[in-house]
Amino acid sequence: MKSKRTITKQDTTLVEIGDDEDNLPEVTIESSFKTLNEWLFAICDSDKPTKAIAKYSLGLIEAEHERILFLVGINTDSRRMFIDFRPTNMYFLIPNDRYKNLNKEQLISQLTTDLIEFTNTDKFKSSFLAESKSVTFNDSIVIWSKP
Repeated sequence: MKSKRTITKQDTTLVEIGDDEDNLPEVTIESSFKTLNEWLFAICDSDKPTKAIAKYSLGLIEAEHERILFLVGINTDSRRMFIDFRPTNMYFLIPNDRYKNLNKEQLISQLTTDLIEFTNTDKFKSSFLAESKSVTFNDSIVIWSKP
């Protein structure tokens, strides 16, 4: 059984769920994209947010045998952060051929370089991603910010 602890401060509630992995649902992430740019270009060409997005955030998920990137659009108010955009192709299964032998630090460094290179493309510059204030990776790495 999962452990559950609720911490309340003013009108904010944080629910922490324990790590009882036996009861977690199995999730399968599929990606038909072969390269990072192919995935990012497809996001630029597909569904667009219905409202302005302040920041796009890319994150890294490491599972036992795979590494996954995700992209979401985030807005904030004075007290909260909201995910206001989830593209149809939100997840990218990182291919082993280019990134296989990299440890986590090397992987983050290489992905950061690749993402910065993407922001120099005409596709990025003319996309809804460039209408935001910034694009970040792993919450702390600024990939691009509006001048």
